[in-house]
Amino acid sequence: MKFSERLRDLGLKILARKGFKKGAFSKGATNIRQSASSTDVSKEIGKTVGGSPSARKAQRGYYHLASAAKVLEGRIDALACSIPTGSTILDIGCNDGTISSALIDRGVLKKAYGIDLENIIAHERPEFEFIEGDIRAMDIASLPDADGVLLLNVLHHLIRSSRKRAQEILDGLLQRYKFVFIDLGSFSEEEDRGWRRAIGRHWNSDAEMWDSLFQKAAWRFKLLRYPAQDGGHRVLWKLYHTPYELREFSVVQSFVKTPGSWPGDKALLPIGDVNELSKPPAGRVIFEKIISAQRDIFWVKRYLPPLRPGVASMEYEIWRAVKKNLEERKLSSEKKFVHLAVSELVEFPDPRVVCAIYEPDILASAAVHFQDWIKFFDASDAYLLGAFAARTLSMRDLRRVKIIHICDFQAVSAWDGIKLIDFEPNFWARRFLLDKGE
Repeated sequence: MKFSERLRDLGLKILARKGFKKGAFSKGATNIRQSASSTDVSKEIGKTVGGSPSARKAQRGYYHLASAAKVLEGRIDALACSIPTGSTILDIGCNDGTISSALIDRGVLKKAYGIDLENIIAHERPEFEFIEGDIRAMDIASLPDADGVLLLNVLHHLIRSSRKRAQEILDGLLQRYKFVFIDLGSFSEEEDRGWRRAIGRHWNSDAEMWDSLFQKAAWRFKLLRYPAQDGGHRVLWKLYHTPYELREFSVVQSFVKTPGSWPGDKALLPIGDVNELSKPPAGRVIFEKIISAQRDIFWVKRYLPPLRPGVASMEYEIWRAVKKNLEERKLSSEKKFVHLAVSELVEFPDPRVVCAIYEPDILASAAVHFQDWIKFFDASDAYLLGAFAARTLSMRDLRRVKIIHICDFQAVSAWDGIKLIDFEPNFWARRFLLDKGE
């Protein structure tokens, strides 16, 4: 294949039409970056020239590109709010060090180690130490000690090189460090790029890709959804391999729900003190947005007296059974369930509380009960939700009971598909299954 044809395959049509001339890369590099405005092109050119990892180069001026600059502040803000103050971070694919340096300036980071293919650091400082190298060839055990990792807009390039190695790197980082921040290319981006074709060979959607790549992450926190340079969007995540006990936290805001059956009538109203309410809130529950000492946000549902503590524990029990059932469906050959997911509950020390990982997209979406699914989802998704709701569980003295019969769960549209939430047991189930002395 001619070199110009290889360039055309990479999407560099302007250069391909001109043909390749001696010195074209040294004289035309600026034009290539401006026309493509992408780290992806830099990496693809690096792969073409020489074909070896050592021939790849980091992209200069990336954060001066309009596509990167317009989302930079939002990404830094999201990271700054989610990293414990005084942390040490390993920044893989650090480019010129802009993000780590900004986090140091804000007093969030005490120390940062940056890894990239070459040293183009624009922010020399004693708190930032650069390591030149290719993460694909590095032993995770040999990397510096740190609290967490930034793996920002890197993994999709690693997947293009080798899905297996990309998975090994992510799994190794999750096991070695307390947390990993990650964003990567999305199926919503339709530009014809090498990494986009690569993820399309392995998966069919973002939801399927995230489930596969993040399989070793026990907790997944969504931090930010931001526009990508070629249209579409990307999501910034914080991942934990091992959950921690939620002991220290502070309440950010408390809410009560308004009564009503139609999703448009339901809302969460912020309140100050529950004791100041003139009457009990709907359902005798209040909701709280809390933040942990590790800077992670959780969503709390607190049952108020005279409801018994056993209601909360029963909701956890139903959730575990529902989650197991759905995971079994998704692991089978039934790919149609791949975009359904269950909200992630978290153990909480208060027996009257149900706690979940905070879903930023859920609060902005309509929470829909089963009778309204067909009005808010297309026919195929409404059918899938109904089919799953009709699945049977074993609950204590009930050997076979349909999910929809034991709990009034809801469905919402989320960044990663359709999320199933709120497995509050129905009144008959409470009376039948809860001991009177509880």
